[in-house]
Amino acid sequence: MDDVKLHKMKTVIEIHMELLDESKREDCELNRKQFLEICIEQFSYILETEKKNIIKLNKLQLNIDNEDIMNHMTEKQHMFIQKMMERNKFLLEMWKRKEWFHKLKENWKFQEKYYNITQIQSNNVENFKTEIKNIILEKQKIIWKKWVAKNVMHIEESNNESLLKDFITHNENIYFQDKKTINNIKNQNNNINENSLKKYTEKKLLTMIWINIHMLVLDELKKEEIQESKIILLDKLIDRLKNKNDTKTNQPIIHIIQEKKENILQYKINHINIYQGENENINFKWINEEYKNCNILPEEIDTYDMTVKNPILDIQTDILLKNWENMQIRWIDDYIHIFFML
Repeated sequence: MDDVKLHKMKTVIEIHMELLDESKREDCELNRKQFLEICIEQFSYILETEKKNIIKLNKLQLNIDNEDIMNHMTEKQHMFIQKMMERNKFLLEMWKRKEWFHKLKENWKFQEKYYNITQIQSNNVENFKTEIKNIILEKQKIIWKKWVAKNVMHIEESNNESLLKDFITHNENIYFQDKKTINNIKNQNNNINENSLKKYTEKKLLTMIWINIHMLVLDELKKEEIQESKIILLDKLIDRLKNKNDTKTNQPIIHIIQEKKENILQYKINHINIYQGENENINFKWINEEYKNCNILPEEIDTYDMTVKNPILDIQTDILLKNWENMQIRWIDDYIHIFFML
């Protein structure tokens, strides 16, 4: 095969990799909001409980004035904490390279694989079918909701001071509590207890941190899935070419595909699943305990991969393979047309 054809083949491979990458990213963006809403919903229970505790501790009556004060307080705090999180995106980048984050990510991966479609109530699945929804997506959302809800309970029962301290350490010039708002509320109602408001602010900040951490878990695994999809596509191309009669002609193309695959694998080594050893104070026992369970029932996990995950990727890669073959046919037609024009 001449260099021009090889270059064209390489271009086609690159195009299909980009198409796969783009389609996966679009799906992730479309679905991310739904998973974020579930995450916020589960963590919001913590804040509502804490807010009720503030009212109870300060013996406030739920009249209009006091309710306005509480709403004003929570709105101001929300804006303040949002600004804090925006300023500290680099912390998420730092945390995702920690061992505890890697374990949390593996915990979700295990949870997603462990709960297969048969474990979801059949009536729910039937409802999804009648509503013509994506069954796999709905299944993932149910699993995500259960997993996040379980983690919320663990977080409530665990000591989060180390995580909060890590966040505050990088914000020494900004005191996380909105003092002005607190003072305004205290002036309007002397019964407001500053300690309870401080506790509520800490809780809200931690909630925002944990929501962002959970969404980062989802984002990082989606990146891995994209790379995995590319590898599956390239493996299928290699197998398809090896099964053809003209193996000698296809060998240069196979070599190009293998090079591309090696580049993707190297990217995974350099950018994915990189984490530091646990050499800091942040250490969550509940994450470690869940992580130990990740090695349980490997046979069932493999069954999930074969029956659910792989067919989804197979369908996507088969579509791209069809495009590949159609493009090759067009090249042959163009070549024949040029030949007869000579």
